[in-house]
Amino acid sequence: MGDVPSLSIPQIHLAALPRKMSRDGMGKTDVLIQKGSNPAYAWEPVIVYGGRKVQTTSATVRDWLACSMAMEKGLRGAKPTTFAFWIFRVLGLQLDDEFKDLFPGSGQIDRAYRQWRGQLELQLG
Repeated sequence: MGDVPSLSIPQIHLAALPRKMSRDGMGKTDVLIQKGSNPAYAWEPVIVYGGRKVQTTSATVRDWLACSMAMEKGLRGAKPTTFAFWIFRVLGLQLDDEFKDLFPGSGQIDRAYRQWRGQLELQLG
């Protein structure tokens, strides 16, 4: 279906990516600034490859997201549910799609996927 690596390397050269990859971003609204860090890296590049073309009747999904960081998830780099839901919309996921978190870490994305599917099932009745 598609791949969506979320990167924490601010030096990545996004212009070098193939055109069929979307260059999106997640801005952290409550970034922890480390002493001596300037600038504070308050965003992460998110590269989207594949997915389903979203129908024009659907709500427009922006190519960026501003949200709070996932706190106390037990793993550095854990993503919040808001981020996961945004990724599912960016990919145009549907109920019959298969989704695998390639870096399960905290398990947050898998939990968010089950929650998202449950909400979608209720909407579709």
